[in-house]
Amino acid sequence: LTINLPKRNDLPEVQLQKASNGYYFLVNIFPKAQSRPRQWANQIGLIWDTSLSGLQRNTKKEIELLSLIIAQKQNLTIQLGLLNNGFKNVGSFSIANGNWSELKAKLEGLIYDGGTNFSAVSSAAFQADEYILFSDGLSTFGKNSIALSKPVHAINSAVKADYSTLKYITSKTGGQFVNLNNISTQNAFQQLSQENLQFLGIKNGNDVRQTYPSMHINVNGHLSVAGILNGLNTEFVLQFGYGTTVVAEQTVRLNATEHALSSIDVSRVWAQKKIAEMDIQYETNKDDISLLSKQFGIVTRNTSLIVLENLEDYLRYDIAPPAELRQAYDAVLKQRRIDIQERKTNLLNAAVAMTKDLKTWWNTDFYYKEPVKAKEEYPTPVSPPGSGDPIANVVVATPVGEGPRRQAAAATQASPPRVMPPPVALEREAKADDRQALQEVVVVGYAAQAKRMETASASTVVRSHAAASNLVLEGRVAGVSVNKAGLNEINKSKAQNVASQPAIIIPEFKSDKDYMKNLVGKPDSAYQAYLKMRPGYISTPMFYFDVANWFYQQKDSERALTILSSIADLDLENADLYKTLAYKLKQTGNYAEEIFVTQKVLQWRPMDAQSYRDYALALADAGQYQKALDNLYKVLTQSYNSQIADRDQGIEEIIISEINNLITKYGAKLNTSGVDKRLITSLPVDVRVVLNWNKNDTDIDLWLTDPTGEKGYYSNNRTKIGGRISNDFTSGYGPEQFMIKKAVKGKYKIEVNYYGDRQINISGPTTVTAEIYTHYASGKQQRKVIVLPLAADNRNGNLVGEFNFN
Repeated sequence: LTINLPKRNDLPEVQLQKASNGYYFLVNIFPKAQSRPRQWANQIGLIWDTSLSGLQRNTKKEIELLSLIIAQKQNLTIQLGLLNNGFKNVGSFSIANGNWSELKAKLEGLIYDGGTNFSAVSSAAFQADEYILFSDGLSTFGKNSIALSKPVHAINSAVKADYSTLKYITSKTGGQFVNLNNISTQNAFQQLSQENLQFLGIKNGNDVRQTYPSMHINVNGHLSVAGILNGLNTEFVLQFGYGTTVVAEQTVRLNATEHALSSIDVSRVWAQKKIAEMDIQYETNKDDISLLSKQFGIVTRNTSLIVLENLEDYLRYDIAPPAELRQAYDAVLKQRRIDIQERKTNLLNAAVAMTKDLKTWWNTDFYYKEPVKAKEEYPTPVSPPGSGDPIANVVVATPVGEGPRRQAAAATQASPPRVMPPPVALEREAKADDRQALQEVVVVGYAAQAKRMETASASTVVRSHAAASNLVLEGRVAGVSVNKAGLNEINKSKAQNVASQPAIIIPEFKSDKDYMKNLVGKPDSAYQAYLKMRPGYISTPMFYFDVANWFYQQKDSERALTILSSIADLDLENADLYKTLAYKLKQTGNYAEEIFVTQKVLQWRPMDAQSYRDYALALADAGQYQKALDNLYKVLTQSYNSQIADRDQGIEEIIISEINNLITKYGAKLNTSGVDKRLITSLPVDVRVVLNWNKNDTDIDLWLTDPTGEKGYYSNNRTKIGGRISNDFTSGYGPEQFMIKKAVKGKYKIEVNYYGDRQINISGPTTVTAEIYTHYASGKQQRKVIVLPLAADNRNGNLVGEFNFN
């Protein structure tokens, strides 16, 4: 006998499953499907994506759809915002009786250029009652979230698009997503003209957690909600409505003692719902998705092709095997954990040993003795018979406390060769010389035939003054007046020059590509030339890099950044290319974008120590010092495979310097409890140069020639004046470093020797970035960043830059 009873749609169905902590629950409800005509707001925010990828959209179809919306509303105000690597509020367009010709002409004449940064949009800068976003959803130059609370309707017409991001934005704000690729403009307009009843969320849900769906979704006669109940029973309310307006509520009661436990696997249903929602932002959530899919046995984009045939398969994918393989599986995992811990310990021990080596080097005093110059001798002139004294008509005032001029000159000539004192004494003597130095005064006698002798004699006098202690030349010498006030000004100027930072001179990089010949004149005309050339180089990354560099040199940094960011919109998940982009962003001070780009590289290449380092240094550039310290320390606490560990051996020297620089400069703001105390030591240096490059399997050498003419490089890594070069990296990404604690005065020349790489790809030539520091980790450090594409097999070296250290 079968009895069919009608289901009451007004009562929710509840199923529970016991868990280790609380209960998994699943609620099914059956609200009546409802819709209503959409009432467009009087003030609409129009967000138009003008990034480079916008060239792939069917903008004609998008404009037709917008025309239908305006024709329906007739009278409204549209606030236009243009989105690419930044966001620009263009202004308001008042539309009366459906006449929108001015706005339409504006949209039809837009230029598409640059990357895309959704996070540049916020309600603070762009206020409206409702928003329409025309975009492919690809946020390539910033996070893919928009800080708007009012409904956002997203329209896409590109074949290649990030549908998940667009759906996420509309679901979060209560808007609607329309894909113009699948339907006609008229059908899209009809969809937008109707509002469907939506599930808006849960009220009074303090005793439940991890409920899904957690975003607005359309309700078409059925809704299921899954979550976790903390205790034994609770009551909460499901809310339904349109946009952000609640029009209906449904009360749900959960009671573990009344409801029979379900025979179905409620936990798996809950996991499916959670994964489906996290998959909308896959890159952000991929680790959690992988963990959940393995725990609950759910197929995802990350696990759908896993084949489990033997023990190695279960180990490879970190999935618990059946009972017959469990013992062997546990034994291998235990040994792997031991090996991982051993590799971490070895790396940390190497860092501790390197710290001791650096301290020993830093505590060693290196003395430089200038070569003694051979004394020059001049022929003694012979006076003609009866000519008398050739300098009889010259009068020189003798300073107080000094003997006759000839006695002073004789004393100078008789002095023994000078021995260079230690560095501290050198510095003290240099300061004294600056205080006592006089400008050379040429004394001209009355007798014209005696000018050469008189001039030489006067120079000798001046040199003897400079060697004396605090002597001042006053009065008149052959019509030249010298007074104390003038000398004080001279000495003051010299003191300022000594205290000033050294000027770092770098060669101006100029690409030799043919397209660069068209970039002439003012930036406005050059930009039009760039747009005209672009179709022929649309997918060539170095084209954008070279052109952007030209605009930076013209001081048009806004256009330069837009052009540079176009590289990101090429949609190439190429770590080498993004590293080049990050270097240029660091050089130009665009630190927020540098963080985003280096974080992308870290997502793609988490196996590389340099990925953590680049991200950490970007965080430091942006003032996020604690996160920077934590990520720098991660470099020394990861477990790298043997190939990576061998490739990057010696990187700890660079990381130790950078960790201690952060602690020296910002120690009061940092929590250093997580850093091994054996690595913390103050290491201030006068000069530090660090070289990085963007390609793996590349051999580049750092060369640094000091004022003595000695070149420091991989086979001469300890120079006579105390400079040290870090380990030579013959593959990987570097870095290589030069440091000197007490720099001698003079010119330092930085070069790189590029032997070549072992790969061919679209990212263009190998690009290096050099960071040049003076007074590093001392509280008054100065930095210069240089980005330079290299030509291979230049055995004479590529000049990076040079500077004088005083």
